[in-house]
Amino acid sequence: LGRGDVAAVHAERGPALVTAVLATLRTGAAFALLDRAHPRERRRLIAEALGARAWLETGADAPQTLGTTPEVARVVTAPGAGPAPRPAPAAEVPAHPADTAYVAFTSGTTGTPKGVVGAHGPLAHFADWYTATFDVTAGDRFALSSGLSHDPLLRDLFVPLVLGARLHIPGAGDLATPEAYGAWLRRERITVLHLTPPTVRFLSGLGDGCLPDLRYAFLGGDVLGGRETAVLRRLAPDVRLVGFYGATETPQAPAWHPVGETAPDESVPLGRGIDGTQLLVLRGTTPAAAGELGEIVVRSPYLADGYLDGDPQGRFAVDPAGRPGVRLYRTGDLGRHRTDGTVVFAGRADRQVKVRGHRVDPAGVEHVLRAHPAVTDAVVTAVRDATGETLLAAWAVTGRPVTGEELRAHLAERLPAA
Repeated sequence: LGRGDVAAVHAERGPALVTAVLATLRTGAAFALLDRAHPRERRRLIAEALGARAWLETGADAPQTLGTTPEVARVVTAPGAGPAPRPAPAAEVPAHPADTAYVAFTSGTTGTPKGVVGAHGPLAHFADWYTATFDVTAGDRFALSSGLSHDPLLRDLFVPLVLGARLHIPGAGDLATPEAYGAWLRRERITVLHLTPPTVRFLSGLGDGCLPDLRYAFLGGDVLGGRETAVLRRLAPDVRLVGFYGATETPQAPAWHPVGETAPDESVPLGRGIDGTQLLVLRGTTPAAAGELGEIVVRSPYLADGYLDGDPQGRFAVDPAGRPGVRLYRTGDLGRHRTDGTVVFAGRADRQVKVRGHRVDPAGVEHVLRAHPAVTDAVVTAVRDATGETLLAAWAVTGRPVTGEELRAHLAERLPAA
């Protein structure tokens, strides 16, 4: 491997995941994480889009190359084992800020995952800003709990490594129930946690004060409200809450907001840009007045490079002011500027929704549903269940009798659970 290559990391939660990522970066190559829990067909489509030169297995199961990769390596870490004899490692290739570091995949309108290409510079800038802004140290204990193919995982991974802090990795069983997850966080004495508002609601039944060691909770991936902040303050009396806002195209979070007291029915503002980044609200190309609805646009030199398959929707644009290296990213989110300069979220300009913190395009689910031989047409929309969680509901027109179970199985073979 070398600069310009991509390694597919077949990810399972464990120390080997960290080893695979760092080993790949040492060669100058980029990595892409594929979650072993995702459907095989989705992983095959991603591997095909990547054209990966290497396939790194981090799990205990048999390698699953999906017939796309010429070279397979298994990455193994055995806790407590001494170093095995090995040849001298190849020299580390220094990374330039503009070099590609990773490729992350997100939902697309056709049901095919959309690859976002990220460079070292924005990732390093975020880690520098984070460690300079918050009083996190090498003595902190971070949790690697984000989704394995979800780009916030890079925040979980690189911030503690930059600090020299401890990175604690839960097993699948530790995340299975609220009680198991809460017990793991308490047992490992986690002090810094990145999580989504749906995860907070998942933990809401735990007892008061059950997370006494938690110092910081950074929340992103969905709208954050007063009910979630109240839950966290009840579980962790000494916690400081910070809201993060961003997308896969704006690594890792271009905006933040320190969370104060929030009424139960009130949403927390998205905040303002981190160093070097601005959160704009535009009507077309014109800045919206305070309180006026517009599209949220991120102006920054620290955006992702773009998409693997181009940018037909024109999400990325050059900076009208012509500042070198600065670009715009049109998020598709709607918002308003408050008089204090912070931005509040006001919905979407398109049909995209967040399901359990994951970005989902209902049009992509429709596309996959219509590919079933019995389905002649379909529509998918977001609904809320009795607890307020966002779910997807589908209606299908069929040319022959078909059960809901058969359609669910068809979708489950091709799309992630969210």
